[in-house]
Amino acid sequence: MADKTDKKQIFFLVLAVVFVYFNSLPNEFIFDDVPLVQNSLWITSGNFADILRSYRPLRYVSYALDYRIFGMNPAGFRLMNIIYHTISVFALFWALKMFGLSKRAAFAAALIFAVHPVNTDAVAYISGRRDVLMGLFYILSIGCFFKFYRTVSPAERAESGAVKKQWGMLILSLVFMVVSISSKEMGATIPLVFIMYVAYKDGAALLKKPWFYFIAMVFLILFSFFAFLAISGGGSALVSLKGIRFHGNSPEVHYLTAATIFLHYLKLTVFPWKLILDNAGYPLVMDWNFEVFFSILSMFVLVFLVWSLLTTSRKNKTNSTAERLEMRHGVAFWIVFFIVSLAPVLQIIPLHEIVAVHYLYVPITGFCAIAGLLFDYFAGNENTEFSQMFDFSKNRKRAVAALCMTLLFSLFSIRTISRNFEMKNIWTVLHADAEKQPLSFRGLFTIGAEYLNMKFPDKAWEYYQKSIDTGYWDPNLLSNIIGYRIVKGQHDEAILFYKEMVKKGEYITSSGVLNIAALYMIRGDCDTAIKMANSVVPDASEIKRADRLKKCREYDFEKFDDGNLYDVYEKQKLMKDNDINVERKPYLKKLIESGEFEGDRLIELVSDLAAVDFISDIPEAVKYYRYEVELYEKAGKPVPEVALRSIAVLEDYSRKVLDEGKYLPLEF
Repeated sequence: MADKTDKKQIFFLVLAVVFVYFNSLPNEFIFDDVPLVQNSLWITSGNFADILRSYRPLRYVSYALDYRIFGMNPAGFRLMNIIYHTISVFALFWALKMFGLSKRAAFAAALIFAVHPVNTDAVAYISGRRDVLMGLFYILSIGCFFKFYRTVSPAERAESGAVKKQWGMLILSLVFMVVSISSKEMGATIPLVFIMYVAYKDGAALLKKPWFYFIAMVFLILFSFFAFLAISGGGSALVSLKGIRFHGNSPEVHYLTAATIFLHYLKLTVFPWKLILDNAGYPLVMDWNFEVFFSILSMFVLVFLVWSLLTTSRKNKTNSTAERLEMRHGVAFWIVFFIVSLAPVLQIIPLHEIVAVHYLYVPITGFCAIAGLLFDYFAGNENTEFSQMFDFSKNRKRAVAALCMTLLFSLFSIRTISRNFEMKNIWTVLHADAEKQPLSFRGLFTIGAEYLNMKFPDKAWEYYQKSIDTGYWDPNLLSNIIGYRIVKGQHDEAILFYKEMVKKGEYITSSGVLNIAALYMIRGDCDTAIKMANSVVPDASEIKRADRLKKCREYDFEKFDDGNLYDVYEKQKLMKDNDINVERKPYLKKLIESGEFEGDRLIELVSDLAAVDFISDIPEAVKYYRYEVELYEKAGKPVPEVALRSIAVLEDYSRKVLDEGKYLPLEF
C-alpha cells in the first residue's frame, strides 16, 4: 500500500501531466495519424485476429479499442495517449525506487519526465502511441527486473540479509519485455539493461561467478533474437534479408550523417526547444566537418565521464562519501542507459527515418534519473519541506538545487504547452517547423496536399514542384501528383506519369493506383481497371471506390465513343448519375468548347462544370460561375441566387487562403 507521501506525489504527477497536455485534446489528426488511424481498416474493421498478426500489433489493438469507445474522434485517441503517458510516469517513479533511488529523487525524475517537451512527439501526436506503449512496458520490464535482482544480488543480500527471492517479478519482467517489443522494436535493448543492472549491483565480483557468464549470454541471445525479428519483420524499410540500402546511397555518407545524430539527440534532451515533426529534412553529411567531430567528441566525453564516475576512490568511506559514490555510480549507470536505449535509432542499422523526436521517449528517462539523483544529492536531508529548500541563508547548495529543479520544470512545462498549440493541425505544425528549419520534401508536398484539399490545385502544384526540386520524393508525393493531374482534367498526363513511374520501379500508393484505375474505367478498359483495383489493399476511405471499380462492367462505359459529342454528353451524364464527379471535368470542357451547345443546354453544362470545380478547383469554379451569370444575362433571364452567392463566398475564401495564408475549411 502506498503511504500518504506516495499518494501526494502521485497526485502531483497526475496534475503535472494534465497541466501540460490538456490543451492538446482539441488537436486534429496530423501527418501519420491519417493513414495509421483515420483511414486504417484494421482499426475500423475490429478484426482483432488480423490485428494480432500485423506489424506492431499492440499499437493497433489499442487504436481499435479507442475506436470502439470514442469513434473516429481524435480527442479520444489523444486522451488515451495522455492516460498511457501518465501510467508511464507512475511506472518510472516506481521503477527508479526499485533501482535504488530515494523517493524524492524518483519523484523529481518522474516529474521531469512527465513534462519533458520531447515527449510531445509521442503523447500529443496520436501516431506516437507506439513509443508511449513501448516505453510504458519497457519501464515496467526493467522495474520488475530491478525488484527481482535485489532479492538475489549477493551484495544486496549481504547487506539486507536473507529475503524471499521474487521469481515472479522476473517472469513479469520478461512478459513486459515481449509486450514492449510488440509495440516497437526499441524494446529489444531491454536484455542489455538487465546485464547493466546486474553489473551495477555486483560489479567486478561477478566476473568470478560462472553463472554470470551464462546469464549474460542468455540475455545477449535474447537481444540478438529480438533484433533479428525487428529487422526481418519490417523494423527498417532499408534493411532486409536481401540486403541493406543506405541514406545518400552511400555507406560513407550514411555513417558520416549517423555520426552527427548522437549530438543532435543529446541537445534535444537537454535543450528541447527546436522540436520538429517534419524530420525528413535532416541534412545528409557528405564529408567530414566540425559537426561530425563534435558529435563523436561528445560520445568520448560521455565515455570518459562514465569511466571517471565508476573509478572513484573508495578510501575514507564515510557516510557522506558513500552517498557520493552511490550518486556517482547511479549517474554513470543512467548515462550508459541513455546510450544503450538510444543505440537502435543511431543509424548503426539504417532506418528509413534518419531522426525523430519521439525516438527519445525511453532514452530521456536516463536524463530524468540523472536530474533526480543530482537534485536529491545536493538537496541534502530528504525530510526537508519543499518550501524550506529555497532558504539560501540555511543551505545555499540545497536552495540552488531546488531553484534549478523548479526552473527546469517550469521551462519544460511552458515548452510542452506551446508545442501542443503548434501541433493543433498539420498546417500549424508545418509552419512552426518551417520557422526552425527549411521544410523537407515531405513537409512541402504535405502543404501542397492541404492546398489541394482546400481546392486550390495550382497553389498545391507550386509546393509539389518545390518538393520535387529537393531531389527527394516518396510514393505519397507521386500519388498526389496523379491526383493533381486528374483535378486539372489532365487524364492523359496522369496516365503517362503513372506509367513512367512504374517503369522506373517507383511505388505508387493505393490512392494513386485507384485514381488511374478510375480513368481506365471511364475509358471503357475494364480489364485494366479491375486488375489495378485488385492489385492494392485500399484503406478505409477507399473501400467504396475500389468496390465500384471492380464493378466496372456494370457501367458499360466501353459503349461510348469519345470522338462523338453526343456520346461524350451521355458519358458525362452517366458519370454524374454514379457520383463520378471530378473525372467529368475534361468531358464537360470538351462539350462547352465545342460550340455545338447553346441556350439552356450550354447553361446546364457550364453550371455543372462550375459545380465540379466547386469541389476541386475554386479559382476555376469562380471563372465558370461568372460565365454562367454572363449566359443568364445574355439570355435576359434572372441570374440564380446560388451562382451570385457562390462567387461572393468563393472569392472571399480565396482571399483568406491565398492572400492571408489562412487554413480553414470552406463553409457554404
